Amino acid sequence: SKVFITVVTNNRVQILKGREALLLSSIKDASNYYDFEVDCFSILHDHFHLILSMKNILDYPKIIHSIKYNFTKNVGVATPTYIFGMNIKPPLQTISQGWLNFYYK
Repeated sequence: SKVFITVVTNNRVQILKGREALLLSSIKDASNYYDFEVDCFSILHDHFHLILSMKNILDYPKIIHSIKYNFTKNVGVATPTYIFGMNIKPPLQTISQGWLNFYYK
């Protein structure tokens, strides 16, 4: 199956700007756990698009969760952050605050 996915940051905060390599690393890390291939991607400052090929279409919410989790977990380690309106490292409990919490089928 092929699926087109758009993931948008919460309040369109530009947390992806300058962190494209970290996002790509997070996508690669997710591919270690789920069976998918990235056919195409586009990264902008406040959202990204993916076209994925996958065997199990029901895995896509798990894939997105994995990407968001790994990116957010490492963003404070990889670079100084201005995230969630504060210049601090985000605690793991606030992971969902950086991203919109819904997706469309």
